[in-house]
Amino acid sequence: MDLILVGLPGAGKSSLGRKLATRLSLPYLDLDRVIIAETGVPDDNAEKIFAREGEDGFRARERAAIAALTAANAPATSGAATDAARGEAAALGIDRIVSLGGGALIDPRNRWALAGKAHLLWIDAPNSAIAARLREAKVVRPIFRGEDPLRHLPRLRAERERFYATGLRLTSARNPASLADEALRLITAQPTPERRLIDAALPTGRWILGEGIAASALLRELRARRAARVVIVTEPNAARALGDTAEAAIRDAGIEIVRVDLPSGEAAKRLEVIGAAASTLARAGVERGDLIVAIGGGALTDAAGMLAALYLRGIDWIAMPTTLAGQLDASLGGKTGVDLPEGKNLIGAFHQPRAVIADLRALRSLPAREIVAALGEAAKIALLGDERLFALLESAAERLTAADQSVHDDGTLAEIVERAGWWKCEVVRGDEREASGRISLNLGHTLAHALEQATDYSGILHGEAVGYGLRAALHIGVELGVTPRPRAERATALLDRLGLGVAPRSERAADLLTIAQRDKKVAAGKIRWVLPTGDGYTVRDDLPASLVESAVTAALAGRAAQRTTTQR
Repeated sequence: MDLILVGLPGAGKSSLGRKLATRLSLPYLDLDRVIIAETGVPDDNAEKIFAREGEDGFRARERAAIAALTAANAPATSGAATDAARGEAAALGIDRIVSLGGGALIDPRNRWALAGKAHLLWIDAPNSAIAARLREAKVVRPIFRGEDPLRHLPRLRAERERFYATGLRLTSARNPASLADEALRLITAQPTPERRLIDAALPTGRWILGEGIAASALLRELRARRAARVVIVTEPNAARALGDTAEAAIRDAGIEIVRVDLPSGEAAKRLEVIGAAASTLARAGVERGDLIVAIGGGALTDAAGMLAALYLRGIDWIAMPTTLAGQLDASLGGKTGVDLPEGKNLIGAFHQPRAVIADLRALRSLPAREIVAALGEAAKIALLGDERLFALLESAAERLTAADQSVHDDGTLAEIVERAGWWKCEVVRGDEREASGRISLNLGHTLAHALEQATDYSGILHGEAVGYGLRAALHIGVELGVTPRPRAERATALLDRLGLGVAPRSERAADLLTIAQRDKKVAAGKIRWVLPTGDGYTVRDDLPASLVESAVTAALAGRAAQRTTTQR
C-alpha cells in the first residue's frame, strides 16, 4: 500500500516524502514530476504544461497518472534496505511514498481511486509558514503567478480543506523533513485507511461522505462530545441497512442508547408521531445535553430533526441518511418539518444537524426505483448550473436506471452525491433561512409538492414528483424566453433517459394549482416559480394563469407531450 502525502502547495510534501523514503528505504514518487517527465517539458516546470494545455489538460494528465498509480503494483523495496527499515515499512503496510500536487484531490475521481487503497497523510502548516517557503522556492507554482502567496492561501485552503481532511492531519511550522517520526506515529495509530471522500467543516456542522464509514465517523463525533447517552431515531428499513451496525458500535463504546422507531416514509412526518416520540424521550429522562442520531431516509431525517428542534426547545442531532435522496439533498441544510393535510412541510424549523454522515454503502441495497427517483434532485442541481454533474448524469443514465452495480463500484454514484450535496451546502452557507438564494433549490418543487399531496403521499416518490415539476418549469421557461430552447431540450432528454416524469398522470392541473396556492413559497398570495435559465435560475411571480395551467397539463401528460412542446 502507498503512503500518499497531500496538502497545499508549499506545505512540504516533497521534503517529508524524500525523508520518509530514505528512513524506510522505500521508493519515492513525486507525481508532478512524473507528469512533467511524460510531457517532455524541459526545466521540470509544470507552468509550461499549464501554458500549453491549460489547467484542464494538466488535470487530465494528473487523473491518468493517479489511475495508473492505483492500478499498478508498487515497486519492490530497495535491495539496500536495512532489516530495520524493511521491518518498519512492512509493519506499517507501506510499499512506496508518493506526494501529490496540491490540486490533485479536487477531482472526485482521484479521491475515489485512492480512498481506502492508500494511507493518506495531510501535511499542513500555518499559512504564514507556507507562504514563506513559497517565496523562497526556485520554481513559482502556476497558481501563485503574480500574486503574494499569503493573500492567495486562505482562499485555496477554504476550497481544498474538505478534501485534505479525508486523511490523517500532521500540522507543524517546523521544517517538514523533521516530521518523519510524527508522521509514522499517526499512521501507526490508524493502520487501516478509511474510505472517506469528503470531510467538510461547515458553519452549520460537518459533512462526512465515504463508504463503510458510518460507525467510525459516528463514534468520532460522539467521543468529541463526550456523549454518555444518545437517542437513535430510525425506521425498519434503515435499521437493517445501517442502524444495527451503528447501534452495535455505540453499545460497544459503552454509550447508553434510547431507541425510538418511527414509521417508514412520509408517514413519519405527522405531528402525532412527533408528539409520541417526544413522550418517549421524556419518559426516558432525555436531557438537553443528550444527542439524537437520525438514521434513515429523507422523511425520517426531516421528522427526527423536527423532534430535535422541539424537544426541550432544541437538542443537538446528527443525521445519518441511508437513501440517495437523503444523502444528496434531504439531510443537508437544516430544514426539518412535518406535513399537514393542507400541504407538505407546512410546520417545521431550521435546526442544523451537528454532523451529516453519509455512508455510500447503504445505497448498495436500495431498490432501483429509489435510486432513479432521487436523481430528480440531482437533475435539479445540474440545471441550476453544475455542468459536470449534468454531463455525468447524461453519461451514466442507462447504467443508473438499470441498477448497474458499476455505478457504485467506479465512484459514479459517489460523485453524484458529492456534487449535488456540495452545491446545496454552498447555497445554504449563503442563505441558511431561505431569505434569498436558497429559493433556487425549490426548482421543480412547486408542482412536485402539490402532486405528492394530491396522492396523499403514496404511489409517487418525491424525486419522481420533482421530475414532473422540472418539466413544467422548463415549459414555462421556454414560453417566457428565460430558458434557452437548447437547454430545455437537453434537460428534457435527460429526464426522458432517467425515466422521470415520463408516464402520463391522471391529476387535473387546476386541482394541483389550487393545492400549490398553500405552498410555503407563496408570497403576497402569489406563487413564486423558480425557472431555469441558460446558466442558473430566475424567480417569477407574474406568470399568466393560462401559461401555468398549460405547462402543468403538458407535464402531467408525460414524455410525448413535453417533447412536442420543447421542440416546437
